Amino acid sequence: EQWRLRRIEIIHEQTRDEEHAADTLKYLIRLYTDNANPRGNAIELAVRAWARIDAQAAGTVQSVDEERL
Repeated sequence: EQWRLRRIEIIHEQTRDEEHAADTLKYLIRLYTDNANPRGNAIELAVRAWARIDAQAAGTVQSVDEERL
């Protein structure tokens, strides 16, 4: 639950400028390609691996992915 809440909070922080969607998309691409976050990536992959075997974790990942989209 903590992971879900924090991911959604960060998504909202990173995409708050809805008037300039193209600029926001460029910013996100740069953010995630230029700034490696090994710890964050490891946590993300671990949660997604967990979601493959646990229905509740899968629902959590799905809710974060819906926010991302």
